[in-house]
Amino acid sequence: MDQIRIGKFSFINTSPIYYPLEHIVGLNGFQVIEGSPSELNARFFRGELDISVISSQEYGLHAERYLLLPELAIVSQGTVKSVLFFSKYPLKALSGRRILITEKSQTSVALLKIILEEFYEVFPIYETGDLSAKDVHAREVAGFLAIGDEALRFRIESQEPYIIDLGETWKKFAGLPFVYAVWAVRREFYNQFPQKVWEACRLLKQSRDKGLKTLEKIGNRFAPHIPMSKEACLAYLRTLCFDLTPEALEGMRLFFRYLVKRGEYPSPVDIEFIPEADKAII
Repeated sequence: MDQIRIGKFSFINTSPIYYPLEHIVGLNGFQVIEGSPSELNARFFRGELDISVISSQEYGLHAERYLLLPELAIVSQGTVKSVLFFSKYPLKALSGRRILITEKSQTSVALLKIILEEFYEVFPIYETGDLSAKDVHAREVAGFLAIGDEALRFRIESQEPYIIDLGETWKKFAGLPFVYAVWAVRREFYNQFPQKVWEACRLLKQSRDKGLKTLEKIGNRFAPHIPMSKEACLAYLRTLCFDLTPEALEGMRLFFRYLVKRGEYPSPVDIEFIPEADKAII
């Protein structure tokens, strides 16, 4: 077969896994394809990627098509720093006001709606659009949602008086970690190449472990991309967890139950991982 096509978010939050994969561990037959979460979700769904990091919301929406790779995720235990809602008003004053949401992430938009409507019982008017500083101010919206590197930049530059960290707010109300993204494989691909998928899973986890041991070097490497100080970049990367622990899995299940309750999923989600029984054949 040709190279395994593997998706990578074009944000620095995946650098602790992909930087070692591309520069230390080695690609080992991977073709890495970058994109925003929404772009990778769409490409994965269309079969243009074999294994990918995808939004947790996308996984739950199409769980019948995908299998999860174990022990790999992007998780916050509380504060996340890169999924932020910037507002001119307190959250309780947002009902009926226009807010702008990013088109780059499905999970973060769903999380924002849960926080506003379920936790705070406010119902703003949502608009989707470009989050360039010029566009945000031209629209004269009450607030806007930014994610990833964009959120890190806005955190430095924004003048909005209220900045809500969605990971911190979820933990406050739900009492659990929040899972923003997972690594998954298309079932069709796994059924054809189980050994290659398990090997890819092993390499991704090996890369993550190496990345966490060299986080300062990675922070120094990617800080100018935002730009932010090396110290701030390192602090941000240390905020994130890259393991789908049992507690994180419970947080994801709760998120999915909210989406079912809100009618965004047609039925409860049956979470499935690549079968452990196949691991022995590697």
